[in-house]
Amino acid sequence: MVQLGDKHMRLIQQTITLRGQAVHVALAGQVDEHYDILRMVRNSYLVSIPVLLGVSIIGGLLLANRTMEPIGRMTRAAQTISIRDLRKRLPVPATGDEIQGFAVTWNEMLARLETAVESLTQFTADISHDLRTTLTVMLATAQVSMKRERTAAEYQNALQTIMIECEATTQLLDDLLAASRTDVEHQNIQLSLVPLSDVVEETCTHLQARAEVKQQSVDIGVEPNHWIEGNLSLLRRLITILVDNAIKYTPQQGKISVRLYSEQRNAMLEIADNGIGIAAQDLDKIFKRFYRADTSRNRDQGGAGLGLAIAKWIVEVHRGTISAKSDSTMGARFRVTFPITQG
Repeated sequence: MVQLGDKHMRLIQQTITLRGQAVHVALAGQVDEHYDILRMVRNSYLVSIPVLLGVSIIGGLLLANRTMEPIGRMTRAAQTISIRDLRKRLPVPATGDEIQGFAVTWNEMLARLETAVESLTQFTADISHDLRTTLTVMLATAQVSMKRERTAAEYQNALQTIMIECEATTQLLDDLLAASRTDVEHQNIQLSLVPLSDVVEETCTHLQARAEVKQQSVDIGVEPNHWIEGNLSLLRRLITILVDNAIKYTPQQGKISVRLYSEQRNAMLEIADNGIGIAAQDLDKIFKRFYRADTSRNRDQGGAGLGLAIAKWIVEVHRGTISAKSDSTMGARFRVTFPITQG
């Protein structure tokens, strides 16, 4: 490539042999047109690349803002949500992508939190009322007893009243502790081979004294030699909860039936009574924590709404199932199923 003045030339030189003589051949051609094309391409790149880059940046910012705008709305909505008002929800963009799925999932979590907080608030109010009532009764009984000299029988009645209230409070605290255990993974519960037949019969026998106070009859029918993998303490508490509920909600001279039998390699425990029963609309809620089927019941009968929730947790720990049936004319029937380990 050579340049002659302002002209660019392409030169090719070659030595060839022609008829025995060495001939030097030189060819030259002007290539200014090619240089003009290269300059035009260069200039177009110098102009178009910055323009394209600017357009890309602006377009990217606009697209990013449009994409992030739903997240911005959700962020602003989330900042207005507090523990005092969990009814609000995040706006759900109709984008059909992960952002929409995230908003839906977050709203579902808020719904669960709202339900939990409402239950806890109601539970706190109920427990506060129960504890206040207990302390008021004990304090009033003690104050009245100390105002003047009383007979031994009167002091004994006062102490009896205080003892009953202490027992009710102790039961309430036991239920609270048991409920807190349901928040711990099942892996912390130690299971071993347990003679379920003996546990049912022994626990029901101990509870018969409570039924006798109300002149109730407890019919215990237990098939022998049913063994399951379980926790002895929890199984006793499960049976106590179910039988004690039957005693509570069965009237004077009522009947309670406890049956343990096998069915398709399962141990079936049934506790039935002819008491007041459970309303149909409450059957699917009675195993929820803090739920009271009848808020008009007094503290001694209504409890804290923890017993059946604890019972369900104990059954789940033992890989079983629990269900309830009720009829206003026939009382309530609870059925618990355990997998049998040894028959």
